[in-house]
Amino acid sequence: MRLQEFDFHLPSHLIAQHPADPRDQARLLVYNRQTGEITHSTVADIGSFLPAGTVLTVNNSKVRQGRLYGVVGSKKVEVLVLEKERDNTYHCLIRGRNIPIGSRFSFAPAPLSAELLEKTDSPGITTYLLRFHTELPTVEEAFARFGHTPIPPYITAPVTSADEYQTVYARPLGSAAAPTAGLHFTTGLIAGLKAAGFGWEEITLHVGIGTFLPLRKERVEDNTLHSESTFIPPETADRLTAALHQNRPILAVGTTSIRTLESHFSSNRINPGWLSTQLFIYPGYAFHTANLLLTNFHLPRSSLLLLLAAFLGNSAENTGPVRAETEMIAELHRIYSEAIRLRYRFYSFGDAMLVQ
Repeated sequence: MRLQEFDFHLPSHLIAQHPADPRDQARLLVYNRQTGEITHSTVADIGSFLPAGTVLTVNNSKVRQGRLYGVVGSKKVEVLVLEKERDNTYHCLIRGRNIPIGSRFSFAPAPLSAELLEKTDSPGITTYLLRFHTELPTVEEAFARFGHTPIPPYITAPVTSADEYQTVYARPLGSAAAPTAGLHFTTGLIAGLKAAGFGWEEITLHVGIGTFLPLRKERVEDNTLHSESTFIPPETADRLTAALHQNRPILAVGTTSIRTLESHFSSNRINPGWLSTQLFIYPGYAFHTANLLLTNFHLPRSSLLLLLAAFLGNSAENTGPVRAETEMIAELHRIYSEAIRLRYRFYSFGDAMLVQ
């Protein structure tokens, strides 16, 4: 497959600059894999499109206020904190060139500084290992108080509150970007779904460059993703495994949730604990866990778009791909063309799509 097969033109006015208000009033495009039918609704009504007893599985990772502005000597730099390596030491991206090992960073007026320990070059990107120093009790407290929300570059409007780019159920801190399908849920919607008999399970994938870094190689199969940390608690893994064995439908809320589920699946169960995943899903992949997928509308040529195409081609019963790769891609373009025609809002703050 060629990456160019996953390209499309999106008018810039369809890139959402703010989330829906309230969140669950985002539009919802519902796609039925068996019939090919497209239905239009809102996220608030998602329960009416789910089979009875469906288990919603969400990524509860919390976004770190990890965009920092500082200087190295007289040079201005922008740092994006990606992932914690050990105490006070983090993998980062740096906007700024020719910064040598040993350089010292100041983030004044914040009581925060850092030194560059290592550089790691990989295709298309360089990551940096920084050791931070602060007068505050912890470095994470310094990030929370003085860091900025790491919104994507295509969102040019100011974020009025850090909570805009955070799910209402976010708990463990560690993401450099939001698991955006979950942004649509309100506390009221969640309570209503639980009261209606739907299950609710929380798992974790700390979103990093494995999710949002662009694919570089034109031949799809030649690409790899950077590793990201995932976690499923033992009791959650047991309940999800029971759902699989009882044929209860599982709805993965977001591409990060389905990658976590698939990464933890082996020997006919979902396994608990921490796991580092580089799972890259593209057409031809056979899913084992989720029967439904809720996701936003994605960037062209992205790994997230390829995952969606793969899911479109699988059966709802997870018996493997039931469409040829060319059919999956054609159906993806048909759905996205319809969304663009009807002016659905795209990307992180945009509308949602439910694949049945």
